[in-house]
Amino acid sequence: MPRIAPKDLPNAGEQVQQALTKHCTDDNARITNMKATLAHSLTAFQVYMQWYPLYREVQKIIGERMSYLFAHAISLSANCPLCTMYFRKVIIDAGETPEHLEVNLEEQHL
Repeated sequence: MPRIAPKDLPNAGEQVQQALTKHCTDDNARITNMKATLAHSLTAFQVYMQWYPLYREVQKIIGERMSYLFAHAISLSANCPLCTMYFRKVIIDAGETPEHLEVNLEEQHL
């Protein structure tokens, strides 16, 4: 059982509902339990959702593959099991095996 229960989304209030809908539409994402819990504070939810535009900017600079590999490496280093599992799935969905990634020297430096 979580310490803080996810927000009851049907009764979350108009501003929160708009933010949740915007996130789902703009980022083609779903509302997870973590996001529903963050919805207790509109500010916390909005700050966390800034991850999506940041990730898109990183993709513009280093490309899609290196973005998810970079995010996976950061997640591992930060010891974030949730993030690591998410990016592990992204790697697998892209047709790669996380334990046997092939990267060139430039990619290793990143």
